[in-house]
This record gives sequence, structure tokens and C-alpha cells, in this order.
Amino acid sequence: MVEACKGLANVEVLFDTVLEGVNGDATVTGIDVSNVKTKDRKPLDVSGVFIAAGLQPASGFARGFIKMDEKGFIKTDEYMRTNVPGVYAAGDVRVSPLRQIVTAAADGAVAAHSAWEHSSG
Repeated sequence: MVEACKGLANVEVLFDTVLEGVNGDATVTGIDVSNVKTKDRKPLDVSGVFIAAGLQPASGFARGFIKMDEKGFIKTDEYMRTNVPGVYAAGDVRVSPLRQIVTAAADGAVAAHSAWEHSSG
């Protein structure tokens, strides 16, 4: 993703940077960022903010006993069940076409319901 963005004239890629604040009322007018190494803080004039997180799933702990795709995302069925009975996965750690809070929350609700059904026999 970084390499693809580097060639765009209207995109600035910032490494080792923390988003400190988003400015504006009805629309975004800028952001405040700080460098994690130097602690320097600066404002940037922008009209939009896109935050990408979860590009690499934190699934290493399950490697070897839970089925995953080639990228390390956990495979589930529509009930969030994995290949191991009683083990469920939800959110950005599982194979899914979307990486959004709303879908992760829905996955969690489905997984919790499935776990409850599994435990009540």
C-alpha cells in the first residue's frame, strides 16, 4: 500500500507518526501529528483522513492449530466458528472482505452468540 501511495501527488506518507488530533467543525480542515522519535509536533492542512490499521492480523498465537489463509487471517464460517470446536474468531483477525468497526462488532456479536449456543449444548 505504501509503495502505491508514494507515486500519488496528493498523498503524503508519514512514518513513525502519531495522529494527535483532527481539526475542523463540520468538515476536516487539518490534523496535528507528532513524530514518535523526535516528539516534534506539527499541523498539516488536509481535507480528509484515512486511517489504515489491521493490515497484518495478530493471529500468530493460533498458527499451527487454527486454519488460516496465506496472509494469516483466520478462516471461519458464517457463525465465526474456526476448524477447532469451541474456538471462534471475529473482526479484523478473520478472513473478511471488509475491515470496518461495524463489521468487527457484528462479527463479535455472532461469535458470542455461537459460543453461547455451543456451551449450552
